[in-house]
Amino acid sequence: MALSLIVALTSCDYLDVPFDNRTDIHTEEQINKLLVAAYTTSSEWVMAEFSSDNVDHMIGPGFNIDSSLDEEAFNWAQITGINQDTPHAFWGAAYGAIANANLALISIERLERENGGLTHTLRALRAEALMTRAYNHFLLASIFCMPYGSNAVNELGVYYMTHIESTVAPQYSRGNLADLFYNINRDIVVALPHIVDGHLAVPQYRFNRRAAHAFAARFNLHYRRFEEVVRYANVVLGSNPAAVLRDWQHGGSLQLQGDFRPNWFVMNNHANLLNTVASSRHFRILGPTGLATRFAHNQLIASTESSRSSTPWPGGHRFPSVGFAGGNPKIISFKFTEYFRITDPIAGIGFPHIIQVHFTTDETLLMRAEALVMLGRYQEAVNDMNTFMVNFANTTPRTLEQIVNFYNNMPYHTPLVPTPKKRLMNPDSGIVEGSVQENLLHAVLHLRRILTMHEGLRWQDIRRHGIEIVRRDVQDLTVIRTGDILTYDDPRRAIQIPETVAAAGVEQNPRR
Repeated sequence: MALSLIVALTSCDYLDVPFDNRTDIHTEEQINKLLVAAYTTSSEWVMAEFSSDNVDHMIGPGFNIDSSLDEEAFNWAQITGINQDTPHAFWGAAYGAIANANLALISIERLERENGGLTHTLRALRAEALMTRAYNHFLLASIFCMPYGSNAVNELGVYYMTHIESTVAPQYSRGNLADLFYNINRDIVVALPHIVDGHLAVPQYRFNRRAAHAFAARFNLHYRRFEEVVRYANVVLGSNPAAVLRDWQHGGSLQLQGDFRPNWFVMNNHANLLNTVASSRHFRILGPTGLATRFAHNQLIASTESSRSSTPWPGGHRFPSVGFAGGNPKIISFKFTEYFRITDPIAGIGFPHIIQVHFTTDETLLMRAEALVMLGRYQEAVNDMNTFMVNFANTTPRTLEQIVNFYNNMPYHTPLVPTPKKRLMNPDSGIVEGSVQENLLHAVLHLRRILTMHEGLRWQDIRRHGIEIVRRDVQDLTVIRTGDILTYDDPRRAIQIPETVAAAGVEQNPRR
């Protein structure tokens, strides 16, 4: 891969891999091993969480930030750092993974020519390479592009890399968002029929069949093709979704001390569809530590909007959230812990990592419920929500009327009188205020927010539905002032590309 492309599209760490080692691929086994590196090793979760409404600005002595990332993401400003969890790290890791996927595809094409066709294994590896290429571009779009909608042809995309660059100082156009989503969809459609699990030693850490269909469902949720969401989610969930969901009651019985709950969560092969290992300070920033307490998911948010707020379903729906005393304002969803990788055994130094759970059966069920709401198939959506909540909270089902009435009687959120019900401002949705559809959509988004805490998906729900955010300064669980507003059409819904990438000539996201 040319040096110029590395500067423009990937992080400097990519230079540590010799060129020859990346091109000397001659066997199915080598391609299989190469595809392990086609999954990004960086995480977007921290910047997405700080960009969302899952955090407030905490006022008081002793509160601190982990790095400038905390405050810059909270204020939807240019994130200037280049270390873990930053746009610089994420952009570089994603394009590095895409390069590996493309190298695998080139090698597969060569073997196909040499052997006069594709073996069953090569066909499966080709499908996985296409799926990872699509997924990494989708991740880049979910951070650095505006949400997909009717104006997508006029919105900036990111460059869709389908080859290994071999020219000096290439120039790249970001293209538009419509073309980007078309290319992602094309790779998914071509790959999906050939995704199999047989060549995967540990299917949970690669694009196995269920994980690939869960990604296809999520992509189509963003693409606003709701029939496709249902079709792909059906493959993941089968005829009895309750049988494939996470056993939350067992997880809730585990002790809070140590890593019992996080290890149970990330190692749950039953419900987790795709895991990857990412270099990240996620646990230190969003976990039960004394770090990064100035911008926090606090008791005010938890009790009125998210993990400790009331839902139409009776009983305990708060697992796995737990509060921490001693001046720490964080309310934690206890799902992740830190795995430290030592890079210098003598000095005892290295980098913290987390295991990211990208897709789960629970979240796929709620994706299907949302798609069913958008399709007007309301009772089916209620059935999915009931299946989720009976399992998640050990509660009793609610009727369509009970759920609709609960949210219909709930006032819309204001910064001073917060509720989970925030106006859905996306003009493409056609949602009628006060309708059955709107109230059921509030129910789905409420459950998604509780389920996916600390996973960055709330930011995506905010973007997709045009939910506005008002920043708040909070002291002793009281809002003392409000600040900046992220309107439904604010271009800051696309996080600014890294400064290093802009310096290489890539067009920046517009700002007002």
